[in-house]
Amino acid sequence: MADFVAQSQKNRNDPLGPVTLNQLHANIEQLDVLARREHFLTGKHNAVEIPWVLGHIDTGTTGYLFDTTYGGGTIARPSAGQTTVSIASGVVGSVYSVGSSLVSQGSILVNVSDSDIANRPYLATAEFASATSLRTRTRRFTGTLGTPGNSWDNGGGADAAQDVAVHAMKQPVPASTLLGRLEKQRRDFLTEQATDWDALVKNQAATSKLLGVEHTSSGVHNANRIAKGTALVRWDGSAYSLMASHGVSSVSRTSAGIIVITISSTMSSTNLAACFPTGQPAADDDLVIINGRATSTTQFTFYTYGFSVSENKWS
Repeated sequence: MADFVAQSQKNRNDPLGPVTLNQLHANIEQLDVLARREHFLTGKHNAVEIPWVLGHIDTGTTGYLFDTTYGGGTIARPSAGQTTVSIASGVVGSVYSVGSSLVSQGSILVNVSDSDIANRPYLATAEFASATSLRTRTRRFTGTLGTPGNSWDNGGGADAAQDVAVHAMKQPVPASTLLGRLEKQRRDFLTEQATDWDALVKNQAATSKLLGVEHTSSGVHNANRIAKGTALVRWDGSAYSLMASHGVSSVSRTSAGIIVITISSTMSSTNLAACFPTGQPAADDDLVIINGRATSTTQFTFYTYGFSVSENKWS
């Protein structure tokens, strides 16, 4: 792929010349190649790190999908501790007709964001039930924190709120739809044909439109299903600190195992918020569970629970 070549500023009555016109076409074609690398022709992202489906499932069968392009959003609770979510046919297949490739190429993130996570740890697993649906299973700790024991149930019939994200392998880069062009030579005249000046103008507009679907005019991502912030938080034995972050302004400790992360922007609703925390135990043989939920339009609260294998207890 040729490099993008910056053009010199032109003044009134300056000739454009064939070299300038040809380079303008080439520059737009190069931008088109970059735009299609991780975008569909609709402007939607086509990248493995950006989820196809992202949403918050409230208690009961109320769900909030942050982008309905690839999700049907129908929520069902077939049995205690189980939740199913409908998605577009194969998700990936709905774009490239590759059938149920999502099942073999996809992955699911799930976080229990129920209010009860303030009282006890929850476990969650997820799987693709079919090419058009996914299933999550949740379990809650039923023992007493700080007391030996490791008993769990399916929530006693309760429907735990949760956040779900579906990722899939990147799909083939779509073919360019830019209009063709003719190389201009010295003494050539511009015409009204699509392969001439019209092509340059229309191609420029098409590329700009593609990039404008999920980006702001300044190039910042503008799509609900794209992460607005990430944070690496460290506990040094006395306080939490942000080791690395983006879109996060601060972290604070409210009590043992509970931290609050404040984000840099304000969300329209806590129903349109999702988080996927992970943690590292202090000892290699121990376990840690972190569940999180949006507790305001600017904050997420995370609850950390640790299991000591030697003592057989959660705390």
